[in-house]
Amino acid sequence: MSHKVLVSALYYKANCEKFKWPWQSGFISDQIAKYMHGGHSHEELMFDSSVTGLLFDECFSSSARDGGCRFKSAENVLIHPERWDILPVVCDMPKALEMLKFCKAQEGKRYDFRGILSFILPRTLENPDKWYCSEICDRAKELAGLWPYFYRSHPSESYWTQSFLSKRLICQEHN
Repeated sequence: MSHKVLVSALYYKANCEKFKWPWQSGFISDQIAKYMHGGHSHEELMFDSSVTGLLFDECFSSSARDGGCRFKSAENVLIHPERWDILPVVCDMPKALEMLKFCKAQEGKRYDFRGILSFILPRTLENPDKWYCSEICDRAKELAGLWPYFYRSHPSESYWTQSFLSKRLICQEHN
């Protein structure tokens, strides 16, 4: 039995192969992916138009480039779809709406630059009013009961976990 995918998790594949200078676009993304020993540097949640009530799919995340938590049309996020890994977040409409409600309440909050430093520092610099990408996306999934919330999760860790959860839940549906 096939279900419509209401929410997807999008993971940006960093290009760590090509050298970049610190002032070049993508330098910070690549450094995050390299330091975390993974291939992903950013995470987004994509809500199907049937969830948002809009005529288009909409993405949510916290982005330093955009100043923090924001919604963007999926068309504007997926300009280069080959640069993204896309996984389903297996859920029903009430859980999708719960995630959307949480994301809307966070819209406009600033990007958590200090939180990112927690990956390399021994102490936490977390701010409850600021978020980085995988932190806000994983928190939305966790509040809807779809995620074993990881403290200080990075995009690659989130990708590995979401990949496992998606496969497990899809297999359960078929049994």
